[in-house]
Amino acid sequence: MSDIIDRVRAANPVVPEAAGDADLFDRLTARPGDPRLRPTRRGRRRWALAAVAIGLVAVGAGAGWAAVREDPVSLFRSNPQMEGSDPRGLWRQQVIPSSVRRAGVVTVPGEGRIAFWYGETRQGGWCGALRAPDGGWLGTPGVGAGGIVPGCFPTRGQVNDRDRVYVLNGFDYGEDDIDLRAGGGGFWRIAFGRVTGLRPAARVVDLASGTSVPVTGGTLFVIALRDDDPSAPFPVHLVAYDRAGRVVADERQSLARLRQRS
Repeated sequence: MSDIIDRVRAANPVVPEAAGDADLFDRLTARPGDPRLRPTRRGRRRWALAAVAIGLVAVGAGAGWAAVREDPVSLFRSNPQMEGSDPRGLWRQQVIPSSVRRAGVVTVPGEGRIAFWYGETRQGGWCGALRAPDGGWLGTPGVGAGGIVPGCFPTRGQVNDRDRVYVLNGFDYGEDDIDLRAGGGGFWRIAFGRVTGLRPAARVVDLASGTSVPVTGGTLFVIALRDDDPSAPFPVHLVAYDRAGRVVADERQSLARLRQRS
């Protein structure tokens, strides 16, 4: 996450120092090279083939990203989240194409309307991605300032079935960032995902900033929060309420504890 790098730099600033030794470099390169390293005709052929192969991989990757740029179903089918993961692992989630839909829109001043696209998977997980006004997907190369790569995810409950690492608080969400500080627009964090609390939710509120957004279908939300100092910890605190104003999920406490208090 980009904010982690910012925090490290702020906590431990390093003054750049001049490096290098021109005289040493001249002495080393003035010596004759090892004859065993001289290229042969066969060696040059292998390097040429390798260069062609690398070029094809680069072109293929670019074409893949271009193909999913206009189509959320293709994006979730390609599932960038599962790159390098275990073929039998939880991250091998397969989208159900008929479930893909636009689940919400949030406006970021200076950027425009950011659309939250959502889908369900055959394994019981969910898919999510944020689409910028120009059609690009936040979290992909050259789009946004950092955050989660779009794709499909296991739920926290599914992860805990393998290894208990999460507090089950009723929230499953990711975050992408937009940096508009150069133009005076600030740094924005956009959280998107699901809330599956004690009852269907009507709105999600960040108690730290007071920002409130509606929930689609009792479950799906997207919220944009301005961060005035990305180098410091961000005090987000998401809470979901039902239509009667009752708390149905709080990311700072487990659903089991919330149920006891209700």
